[in-house]
Amino acid sequence: LQGYVKDYRSLTLYNLNKVFPDDPDYLSGTGLARGAELLLRYGSSLLDLYASYGLADVDVHSNGITYAPRYDRRHTVKAIGTIHIFGGLDGTLRWEYGSGYPFTQSVGTFSQLTLGGIGTDPRPEGSGSLTSALGTKNAARLPAYHRMDAGVAYRVTAGMFRGTVGVSVINIYDAKNILYFNRKTGKTAYMTPFLPTASLTLEF
Repeated sequence: LQGYVKDYRSLTLYNLNKVFPDDPDYLSGTGLARGAELLLRYGSSLLDLYASYGLADVDVHSNGITYAPRYDRRHTVKAIGTIHIFGGLDGTLRWEYGSGYPFTQSVGTFSQLTLGGIGTDPRPEGSGSLTSALGTKNAARLPAYHRMDAGVAYRVTAGMFRGTVGVSVINIYDAKNILYFNRKTGKTAYMTPFLPTASLTLEF
């Protein structure tokens, strides 16, 4: 079990209050990360078991604005079990959970005009481009991430050669974990779906 506190006195952060072209793109800011991590392990000739839990809380501050950075994950749980079936044959089951990352919500949409020089038509294509109006920086959280993988591997040795033959399945129960959301189209892209794989590794 361990805990930590990290005080960041100088960070380079986006200027969230940028209005005019001459305003800087980046500003100096500060940050504070706090957390704790717990690891449990059990091993025997038949089983190897690992379980871990992480608790974290991170905030950054710049130009009067405080928010959670993009990869601030509050809770993380991992569990791995390996059974040594016989000889060089092992079976592994792995499960992972992570609470949602912060993101900035869309609170509305508007048509943004593209303004050129004097004498040009501010609406060359009609009503302008559709643009999202954003809410408070990283005030909401994405759905939680979770996934289970399983695999079987067999280790062989022949003279100077060592090899491993294995099969595995990623995301056994086909969890829909969000990778990306397109604000303009409303479509969501997801991480790796149910995916069986096979592998062969040789060493000498």
